[in-house]
Amino acid sequence: MAVRLYEGIRIRHGGSNRLGHSSVEGRVQSQEFLEDHAAMLLLETYLLEEAESVWERKRWRSRIENSLGQLVSFQDQDAGTIHWRLNEAGGDFPPVPARTLDHPVPSAVSLVSMSQLRVHAILDHEAKPLEYRALYENDFHNLAAFFSRGWLHRIHAPKRIPWMDLPVSTLQLQGERVQDCVRFTCSGYPNPKALVAALAAESNRLRMKGVV
Repeated sequence: MAVRLYEGIRIRHGGSNRLGHSSVEGRVQSQEFLEDHAAMLLLETYLLEEAESVWERKRWRSRIENSLGQLVSFQDQDAGTIHWRLNEAGGDFPPVPARTLDHPVPSAVSLVSMSQLRVHAILDHEAKPLEYRALYENDFHNLAAFFSRGWLHRIHAPKRIPWMDLPVSTLQLQGERVQDCVRFTCSGYPNPKALVAALAAESNRLRMKGVV
C-alpha cells in the first residue's frame, strides 16, 4: 500500500526528478517545495526498511541518494550556515524562508532534519548531533536531535524482526550479523530472540528508574 501510494504521487506529480506540489485535472503545478521533497525522502527511508530483496534495497538506496541531492536546490549558504528556502529559486513565487514551527504539523525544516538523520544512519555517514530548539515550537526537530545524540537503535539482522518486538526509536537494516547500534556503541547477539530480550530488559530497567 505505501509503495503504491509513493509511486502514485511520483507518477502524478512529475516523475523521479520533479515533484509538483499539487495537480488539478492532470495539470501539475511546476513550482517545487521543500516540504514535499523532505516528506518523500523520509517516506523512502521507511520503504527501504520494508524492502525484502537485495534488488529492492538497492533501488530504494538509489532513490534516497537522488532525493538527498535534490534538497540542495533549496539551500542558501551564508558564512557557512545553511538556510533553507520553502520553494525553489525562480518560477512564479519569490524565494521564501522555510518555516521551522512544528505546529500543527512538522515544519519543512524539521522534515529535512529527520529525513537527513535517517539517511545518514542508513548510509552509515558520520553526522554532527543536531542542536535542540525551543520546546513546544520545535518538537519534531527536537525528536530528530534526540535521535542524533545516539538514541536511535540501528538494528541489523539477516531478516526483519517484527516491529512489535522493537522500540519505536528503531531503524532496521539488513545485515549478516544480529546487532544493535545505540549510544554510539554496537552490541552483537547470537540471534534476534536474544536481541529482543536484551531490549526488553533495558526498557524495564529504564522504566524502573523513571526514565521512560
